[in-house]
Amino acid sequence: MLRYFSLENNVSFFVGRILQSTIGDAMIIVIIFFVVTIFNKRSDWITTTTWKNYSLVIFLGLSIAILIEIKAKILRNWSYNEYMPTFLGIGVTPLFQLAITAVLTLMIAKEFLKNNARK
Repeated sequence: MLRYFSLENNVSFFVGRILQSTIGDAMIIVIIFFVVTIFNKRSDWITTTTWKNYSLVIFLGLSIAILIEIKAKILRNWSYNEYMPTFLGIGVTPLFQLAITAVLTLMIAKEFLKNNARK
């Protein structure tokens, strides 16, 4: 049985759910960064990142997103409506969201660290 929730019925549920998902995504991005740090064998890789690091971040983000979506579909935590484009049965937006967010976080962190190094 699929569960459907209406925003008008329980806004506090959705605020909590979105906050929980955001914190979860942030923790996953931190884990991705730790994996890339181990891969590079140095902690300052963000300031000198290469296409290999971006590729690894994207690969890990996509892989984790696929696992999350498959698990959620098996457990019937959510479903997609007819407006969600899918690829191999997985929603396109959730599939790419984690990888894109991780890359954007990497780009922001790189700029932040470069700007702070100049001071």
